[in-house]
Formats: sequence, C-alpha cells, structure tokens
Amino acid sequence: MSTVLLTPTHIASDHTVVEQVIPHRTYADRNHNKIFIDPKRRFLFALAGNFDPAVMSSPEVMDFVEALLLKCIKMRALDNGRKYSLIKDEDILNGFLEYFKKDGDVFLVTNQHRYIILKMDDAVAVQNIGDCYGSGTGGLVAVGMFRGGMPIEDIWVHLNRLVDTSSVEHTIIPLSILTEDFVV
Repeated sequence: MSTVLLTPTHIASDHTVVEQVIPHRTYADRNHNKIFIDPKRRFLFALAGNFDPAVMSSPEVMDFVEALLLKCIKMRALDNGRKYSLIKDEDILNGFLEYFKKDGDVFLVTNQHRYIILKMDDAVAVQNIGDCYGSGTGGLVAVGMFRGGMPIEDIWVHLNRLVDTSSVEHTIIPLSILTEDFVV
C-alpha cells in the first residue's frame, strides 16, 4: 500500500503504490503522486491505496470530491459529533468505487474540516479526524515518528527502513496553501 501523514500544518505522502498483480507476485510503482489540490485551493485530497493517478486531477474527479466533501460536512453537522457517519447515497458510492476503488482511504482536507473516507459494504464511511492522522501501511509508524518529535522532512528516510512498502520519494504540502474556506 502506501503512507499518507496529516499533521496540524502539513500533509505528506510517499510515492509508492504496491499492487498484487497475480497471487504471490506484487508490483510496486514509486512514481505516484497521492495528494491532489483543488484548482481554487479550497480543499485537497490524498489517497492511500490503489487508484489511477492520471485521473485524479481531472475536472470530473474534482467535481465528485467537492460533492463528497459537501455531503460529509452536511452529514457530520447532522450527526451531532458522532465519531463515524455513513453515506448511503448511491451516486456517492458509485463515484467512490469508480475513482478510488474499494480498498483505499481518502483524506479530505479544508481549512476547517478533516475527514478520512473509506468504503464499507454498501456505504461510504466518514470519520472526522483530528490534527494528526496516518493511513496506509506506514501511517501509524509515521504518526509515531512525528509525535515523537521527528521533523516531517526526515520521516521518509527512516520510514522506508521500517516499512518496506513506503518509499523515500515523498511530497510534503503545507496546509497554508488552502486559501479559501470551503462553505456549505
């Protein structure tokens, strides 16, 4: 899989996607961008799991992510702070499966909102997350390194030694690039 790390001030990811192509054989691609930014910089999303990176910056995906984000914000407001919400909207579920497959985690981040989204049976699960969260095979290790005081820039060199599915190649994006509040 891969590693995505969300901190209070940054989001970062490695560039590896590992896929099982046939039983007992895997394929690793170390040239995957995993963080995608809305052209208006109102939100960004990051992915851990299998997906087609060539499609993620398309207007169709950006429109879908915007609709998903609006749905998350509205549902979370109605859920009175419950830890998880389930979206059972068929259009959202179909879009999620089309763009993000079924086995990955999607981070949705605005200036005011942070969510992790994943597929569960016949619904999309939404969790409101705090200031620090990791996903993918190296996610928890990366969070531990960050909370232990390691600078975000140094995590990727050491993470690769501990989690062989995470690459040294990485992207770090400051959340300060998000210029507009995402308003419902």
